[in-house]
This record gives sequence, structure tokens and C-alpha cells, in this order.
Amino acid sequence: MGQFVGEDALAAVNLEIPLILMSFALADMAAVGSSVQITLQLGVKEAGAASCIFSFCSGLIVMHFRFSAVHKLVIIALNYFSSGEKGKLLCAAEK
Repeated sequence: MGQFVGEDALAAVNLEIPLILMSFALADMAAVGSSVQITLQLGVKEAGAASCIFSFCSGLIVMHFRFSAVHKLVIIALNYFSSGEKGKLLCAAEK
């Protein structure tokens, strides 16, 4: 893989993958936890409460991914405009 995209691109992917996996883990945790609560509420015939839990957790997951995307775009933009050499990777070693 590194032969096709280069060392810097492979390093960037290796730095980003743990953050992506943590992001998906948080979304899964919210989804699984809410599904248990929704099932309990539906079991006691409280459809309104189940709907509120579903709406809240769905919004929480969407906001989490929006925040993650905006955060990454801000870091990319700051790096792009603050570096003397356009397109230089954050903390990349000088060659």
C-alpha cells in the first residue's frame, strides 16, 4: 500500500484509523444502549417514551458525526493556511 500512495499518506491513514474506530464505537454504544431502553419502554406499552429515546439517540449520533467532520475540516484548513508550504501534512518530517 505504501508503495502506491507514499509514506506520508500511509502514516496519515494509520493516525486516523483509531479515531474513526473510536467514533464508530461511540455510535454503536449509543445505538445498542438506546435499543435496550426502547425495547423496555415498548414492553410496558410506552410508545411515546420509546419514540423520545429513539429521537434523542438518533440526534446524538448525527451530531457526533457532524462534530467529527467539522473538527477534521477545521484542522485541515488550519494546517493548510498556516503552513508555509501548501498541502504539507501536520507534523510531517522535513525531507
